[in-house]
Amino acid sequence: MQFFIVVLLLCLFVFLYCIYLLSRDDFIFLRKDVTMDKTFNIVFLGALMSLFFARLYFGLFQGRSVLSNPFVFLLFPYFPGLSLLGGVLGAILLFGFLATRKKNPLPLGRLADFFGISFLVTLPIGIVG
Repeated sequence: MQFFIVVLLLCLFVFLYCIYLLSRDDFIFLRKDVTMDKTFNIVFLGALMSLFFARLYFGLFQGRSVLSNPFVFLLFPYFPGLSLLGGVLGAILLFGFLATRKKNPLPLGRLADFFGISFLVTLPIGIVG
């Protein structure tokens, strides 16, 4: 159980570091006034949505009684089970929500590219762990 949490936190820190390296001197972000605060707010919101949807997708399609008890649903370190496809679906829903806002100053294509590259860097760590 503790190793599962360590691997998740390691993947989160590697993901954050990759996002930082890619977006710190990006000219498109500087021109559109997208600060690192905004970028990391989107990252943490995306991480929470991905975690929620990964657990929900696991509960819906694994046939276990994860969804019947809210404590079992929320305490994923003690009752493990996350779905990678559900996590990606959560990130896609976040970008869909950001795209439908009326005032959209964010370059979502560029941000999605950075998320994708960081995800591909983090993926082997999560699979091996």
